[in-house]
Amino acid sequence: MPKEYRTIQEVAGPLMLVREVEGVAYNELGEIELANGEKRRCRVLEVDGTNALVQLFESSTGINLAESKVRFLGRQMELGLSLDMLGRVFDGLGRPIDGGPEIIPEKRADVNGVPMNPAAKTSIPIWIAGLMLLFFSNAVFGVIIWAMVVDCIDWQYIKTGSRDEGSMYAMYSFFRKLAQGVGSAISALALAACGYVKELGAAQTPETALKVKNMYLIVMIVGVVITVVVTQLMYNIPAKEDHSVDEQAEMEGGNHGAIYEDSDN
Repeated sequence: MPKEYRTIQEVAGPLMLVREVEGVAYNELGEIELANGEKRRCRVLEVDGTNALVQLFESSTGINLAESKVRFLGRQMELGLSLDMLGRVFDGLGRPIDGGPEIIPEKRADVNGVPMNPAAKTSIPIWIAGLMLLFFSNAVFGVIIWAMVVDCIDWQYIKTGSRDEGSMYAMYSFFRKLAQGVGSAISALALAACGYVKELGAAQTPETALKVKNMYLIVMIVGVVITVVVTQLMYNIPAKEDHSVDEQAEMEGGNHGAIYEDSDN
């Protein structure tokens, strides 16, 4: 049974000071009962010895310092969840305001989040800008990869005298899909390593959300680095007497259009 206190010292706007409290913790949910029996919710913002500063979730009008009492509930703010909530309308505390019956919760979920850091208010724009740069570089590579495949086909023709477009494109498509499948599996393992719980959906813990965000950024950066390194080491078609690959192909057997026309004939 929660202990009741009749030691409200002061009420100033949405704040209220309660004295001579025991065992009260930061962020603990409280309940204020007025002289007429009306109940209002509050939350502990600060504990200093036996004094507790609480935040009122509703108006302070009608709170009589001598006749009102406070009880602390020993838990943080939670929201009762049930499928019966679908289509209903609630206030900010999860109470029905559509005239319907009270919800019988199937479970309760903690709705407390990580406090915002005013000094880090620019982190979200920086994060978005970083993602834009990463996606831009990925898009550029997605465009030029087809030109790189064509260069490989031309280089094969120069070295062997034959053109195997079908085999080359099939090989590229196969390894691209293989990489996508492996990447999806690695992503699932990485999420599990971050503590992601599928059943919670978007209601992950703040620590898990931070780990997922950092993991996502690290994976993107590592992917770009690997792409650059592999491209430099493996896509190493050399120049021949200062001619480009296209010029070399033309010297050996004509340009792309001429080759296709010959194959048609």
